[in-house]
Amino acid sequence: MLRLALVASIALAAVLFVAAALKLRAFADSASALETYGVPARLRRPATVAIVALEVTIATSLVAGVPAAAYAGAFLLTVFAL
Repeated sequence: MLRLALVASIALAAVLFVAAALKLRAFADSASALETYGVPARLRRPATVAIVALEVTIATSLVAGVPAAAYAGAFLLTVFAL
């Protein structure tokens, strides 16, 4: 069971790292996409930076083995899915 948790943590970390990298690669498009969530234009760029920082922080925490990071990652992905 421990191996399954480790594999799941690494997989979630990889998803979050890739998501952050893709947002940085197309930063303007990522910021514009926040319009669909009702984010005001003046807050889109800072919100994108915050989202990327959050993704990287959670991914790093998952790799480091922080227990709460798995819950934070799952919550973040759930929010994005809504």
